[in-house]
Amino acid sequence: MRPIALRSILATLAAAVLALGGVFAACEKAPADWTVLTLLVHSEPLPQPITTLEVRLRNVVGAPAYAFPGPGDDPKAGTVDVKPLDLAHETYPVAIAHEANKGGQVSALVVGRAEDGTLLATWSGVIDTRQKKGVDVLLTAPRVTCDADGDGAKDCTKKGCCDKGEQSDCQDDPKKPGAAAVGPYGAEACGDGVDNDCDGATDEGCAVGTGDVVGDGDGKGGDVVVDVDVGETAASCAQDCAASTAPPGMVLIPAGTFKMGCVSGDWSCGSDEKPQHGVTLDAFYMDVDLVTAAKYKACVDADKCSAPTACGKYPTYGTAGMEQHPINCVTWFQADAYCKNATVYGGKGALPTEAQWEKAARGGLVDAVYVWGNDAPTCTEGQTNTACFNEVGGAAGSGCGQVSTCWVTFSSANGYGLRDMAGNVWEAVNDWYADSYPSGEATNPTGPASGGGRVFRGGAFYVGASYLRASRRYYAGPSSRDETLGFRCARSHP
Repeated sequence: MRPIALRSILATLAAAVLALGGVFAACEKAPADWTVLTLLVHSEPLPQPITTLEVRLRNVVGAPAYAFPGPGDDPKAGTVDVKPLDLAHETYPVAIAHEANKGGQVSALVVGRAEDGTLLATWSGVIDTRQKKGVDVLLTAPRVTCDADGDGAKDCTKKGCCDKGEQSDCQDDPKKPGAAAVGPYGAEACGDGVDNDCDGATDEGCAVGTGDVVGDGDGKGGDVVVDVDVGETAASCAQDCAASTAPPGMVLIPAGTFKMGCVSGDWSCGSDEKPQHGVTLDAFYMDVDLVTAAKYKACVDADKCSAPTACGKYPTYGTAGMEQHPINCVTWFQADAYCKNATVYGGKGALPTEAQWEKAARGGLVDAVYVWGNDAPTCTEGQTNTACFNEVGGAAGSGCGQVSTCWVTFSSANGYGLRDMAGNVWEAVNDWYADSYPSGEATNPTGPASGGGRVFRGGAFYVGASYLRASRRYYAGPSSRDETLGFRCARSHP
């Protein structure tokens, strides 16, 4: 990225902020028909001062017509070298310019770095260029999660998580299995659902008779003891196991009530994400991962599904090296048929309703903007907010720089253990689209009886951060096929 010398310009801009209340009437290089706005940049307390600000912009509704601080050799991005700033106690103005007749929204990523280049804090969001005041930009430090699975042990591959000599929890270590020769808990223990000995298997060797073993009890992994009632009858064991055994590749989403729709204070919400309302759902199962090209091909080979027609530049079906990427270029009808016909779902599969999808996506969180919380997404692997999306703008930024879909295990898992609930491909759901939600509480809603398009959720590899919000909606005709559209399946419980 080419540095731009801006100290004198920004000094003038800072005075303009004070004089004009954050609105710039002109920018040194901006044409008369361009809109010029101010980003009022500040941060939470940081361990080091920021010496470089990077601003990356992308017009999300029209042609790539944007600039920082105005049209120049590289209008898509800019770097400002600044004196060391304590942005926790002062605000720094940065001007952006946008061609007014090219649309009203710009996706922005602001990055603050230390003198040695270390990333200290970021902010991302969608800016409405039609507003008449400065845009408040609060930079926040990346959050490091040391215990991704919540079992009390830590991932020592992450800086600051462990004391010297401490071993990683193999479940939290992305290099598992075998993260440690012996796990932090020693020999394998039955009934705790933890890979105690770090061999890649959970509760292996637990015999029937010491508890209810979910699985085949062969001691080769996948055998989970759900209680330790020795001598329990077969009938009571079946009752226990009904609530604990999920079909292969699926997890149980518990019954209950959640808040669906736009989160209070999320200014990026569209009108079709409102009103936020309470929804009560029965328990159901959900695929951990998006349906892959390999799984879809297996369904085609079994004569239970129809082969998709290639579309776009990066179709995954039949493409070498993309077998574990999500299937794309399928219509809504083909996605629906897969869920109903694929053997793994035992005849009980279906596309999730939109309410089921959003409850599963939120992972038990309340009033969170994203499926992992409120931190902006990142392309950095191994973080709690990792997602496959367009982090930097422009065609080259799609798919975290891959310019295509990502493999299905690239993204972080949410609170229910589901991956890719934000980014990679838009996910088909069962509902017809309506431009707003009904007011009032709802129980097991299935959406409108008809409509012009089916709902898709979750965002995709080519869009910016705002499209990855948990409440964001999209729709397309049921016969549409695109390289950015895919799906996962749900199944009734029990």
